[in-house]
Amino acid sequence: MLPFTAAPVWLTKSDLTQFLRCRQGFVLLRSGDVAESAAVGTSERAVIDAGTGFDRAARSEATPIVDDAGKPVAIADLFATDAFVFTHHPFVNRDLRFRGIPDGINMASGELQPLEIKHRTQHQLSDLFELAFYWLLLEPYRLVPQADPVGWLQLADGAGGRIDPIRLDIPAEALAEVHDVATQARSALTDGVEPFWCNCTVCRQHPQSATARRTAPVRVISGIGYRTGAALVAGGVDTVGQLADLSREDIRSALAPNRLRKPSDNTIDSWKEHARVFIANTAKLISGHHDSLPDRFIAFDLEYQSYAPWVVWLLCAHAVGVEGPHRITIFSDETGQGALIAEFAGFLAKYPDLPVVTWGGTSADLPALRRVVAHYPMSESFDAAAFLETLESRHLDLHQWAKKALFLPITRRGVKEVAEYFGLAIDTDVGGGLMADSLWRTYRETGDGALKDRLIAYNRSDVTILAGVCAHLEAVHVGSTPPVLAPPQLSHEEFISHETPAQLNTQAAHKRGSWRRRLWERLRDRIGRRAVPASS
Repeated sequence: MLPFTAAPVWLTKSDLTQFLRCRQGFVLLRSGDVAESAAVGTSERAVIDAGTGFDRAARSEATPIVDDAGKPVAIADLFATDAFVFTHHPFVNRDLRFRGIPDGINMASGELQPLEIKHRTQHQLSDLFELAFYWLLLEPYRLVPQADPVGWLQLADGAGGRIDPIRLDIPAEALAEVHDVATQARSALTDGVEPFWCNCTVCRQHPQSATARRTAPVRVISGIGYRTGAALVAGGVDTVGQLADLSREDIRSALAPNRLRKPSDNTIDSWKEHARVFIANTAKLISGHHDSLPDRFIAFDLEYQSYAPWVVWLLCAHAVGVEGPHRITIFSDETGQGALIAEFAGFLAKYPDLPVVTWGGTSADLPALRRVVAHYPMSESFDAAAFLETLESRHLDLHQWAKKALFLPITRRGVKEVAEYFGLAIDTDVGGGLMADSLWRTYRETGDGALKDRLIAYNRSDVTILAGVCAHLEAVHVGSTPPVLAPPQLSHEEFISHETPAQLNTQAAHKRGSWRRRLWERLRDRIGRRAVPASS
């Protein structure tokens, strides 16, 4: 990678935390090779949006500081006071070439102790790194030069509110780490970074050379799980490039000390072929016969609660490639499960000759429908057994087809990952099933129509993506040019709702909310631990 600049550069806290996440991604962002807007994934965006809302709420409850004439007091006039303020004021440290805007400052009679607002209930070691940055940033403004480094955190209380700010002593090691990371970051910008494979949100937006892709860990290869991957690494086979180059005997020798069952020739050949495909970054058809994919079918996806009480709460089905394309969307609570099944069966009956295409439906969508049929009453005139039998006979699991037919140069085979590889637009701000389930529960507690609209758009987007992926997979299958897909043109759009207005049980809602918040907190903490390594 070429150096970005030879001049001394200013750095922000976000620069340093991005460098800790991925030094290659940091250079791509600072050089402009990847736009800031493309550097945040959907799940990360949801966490950021939640944090922004928490920050906004905290600031809205603060009392403005004004002078006798009612005018806002300049922040410099507060340095010698004991005020605890939120701020949007930019600060610079010209000696260190740092710039930034702390969330707030405890003036502490001139000590200027920085405050960070975090939408979680516990602090992390990464918070010390950020507070250390802001402590150094505020050094030129400090009226007490020898003050002990101290920072503050404004955290959540677990119920959507705020607790009193907590004080954290900033250790000398955290300050030293900020200096060290800043030096490394500037070196990356001036000296360049040796290209390496990375699957972070930033690096995925930039073409990665075959040389870089050879450095990917062996675990990205299909069929290599945790134990086998660890055994290969222990045997000296760390990267995809090594795996592609080694012979069968060398790979078996690497695995031998770990007493794993020796893989067959076919298994090793499959690993090596996927490694070559991964390095070339081009999909490849697996030898053998594979049925052609249809150009006329029903694309189908549903959202469901995977534990008792079993509820399919959203279903979308789209007749693709037919005259007068037709899409049906059904939103339902537990009282409308029988009606949801009957409506879906009626839609399928309109297109009796079309296969029903899912992504992973064998292990997800179809079992969910079977549970609903078993647990909820159906109409006396409805033959549930015949419905399930017909659905299963018409079902085509596109995930299973792709697994048997294609090597894809990606690390995961979710429908969105495959769509991203083929360059298909993903038009939703809902990150996945976990987030969708959380939003659905929030909708059930609050009745917020905006959440319902987001969930419907998410489900429909998944069906549109599924149809696009099917067309691209078939293009690879037959060796044709991938199609240029336009947004679906529908002759008939049908929306059906089977909901019974629920009386909110405040205590139960609070318990559910607490459970959901704890789940999201664990998710945010997990992202945070991946994103910013703890200070040494």
